Amino acid sequence: MPPPPAPILHATDLCIGYAGTPPRTVASGLQLRLHAGELVALLGPNGAGKSTLIRTLAGMQPPLAGTVQLDGVDLTALPARERARRLSVVLTERPAVEQLLVRDLVALGRHPYTDWFGNLRAADHITIEQSLVAVAALELADRPFHTLSDGERQRVLIARALAQEPRLLILDEPTAFLDLPRRVSMLHLLRRLAHRTRRAILLSTHDLELALHTADLLWLLDEDGTLYTGAPEDLVLAGTLARVFARDGVVFDGQSGSFRSPASSHSTAHLHAQAVPALWQIWTERALQRGGVQVVAAQTPAAWQITLVPSDTAPDAMVWRVQPTTAAAPPVTCASLYALVRHVVGRDAP
Repeated sequence: MPPPPAPILHATDLCIGYAGTPPRTVASGLQLRLHAGELVALLGPNGAGKSTLIRTLAGMQPPLAGTVQLDGVDLTALPARERARRLSVVLTERPAVEQLLVRDLVALGRHPYTDWFGNLRAADHITIEQSLVAVAALELADRPFHTLSDGERQRVLIARALAQEPRLLILDEPTAFLDLPRRVSMLHLLRRLAHRTRRAILLSTHDLELALHTADLLWLLDEDGTLYTGAPEDLVLAGTLARVFARDGVVFDGQSGSFRSPASSHSTAHLHAQAVPALWQIWTERALQRGGVQVVAAQTPAAWQITLVPSDTAPDAMVWRVQPTTAAAPPVTCASLYALVRHVVGRDAP
């Protein structure tokens, strides 16, 4: 059996932080590997040191101890030109290139390959166009950068990084300025780039749930400097995600794979949803939970009985019949989850 391929990025006994008297250590003893074709998401609570780790791995600040190797060569020993051919970085800071045309901005990624005068060859122009095509931005090529939307700008900056033809692409919060649909699109774009081009891609993000769905591996940096690595499912099943982010005031639901704010339970309910599409039951439970109502098993005492039944007036729709279990009262029919939650928590009648 052939040996596994060597990693593109390999950090050994890495200590990150800031020099001084005394130095401030953020994390130490880190052992990291990143292989070709992998999309790795770096997660962690605010202040855990994600940006410090990103900047150290990108060679933008020196490690306090340990080594970072890129293709088996110490990162600090690589000449700047050679490093730029192997590694490209996209940061959250906006570059001061507002007046440049998109094509000219992406062309900046070819500087590690041009002569002293920055002359572009035919092959460079092909690479620039291919980079724009890879991020679906070719139609933006002749527009000034300042006329682009946030999502378009981010795609163009990634195209500039791809024009360097790097082995490793590092991105710090690439979805920071994007709305939800564009965040989803951006993460799926990066996943496709990693898998199709066999590049190693590392990104830091606060999009926890989106990272769970798109990343091949997670690097989870805790506030105490401990770094956990593994597939998203590994860290879920081990309880690591729930434990790390519990300090950040959120609760991780391992069954749904989502995070939620902790809510005190104001009441309890039995939910009956036989022969009802599962989606209706799932979202009913979510709405009740958000309102502070805990759905409990049938054998557990509860304050409310809630039954999902087909609507008499709208095809393929449901209504909710709800009545208290501790008082003789006729069921009340709620036509929406909003009305149901308000009724159960006593804020309003349906």
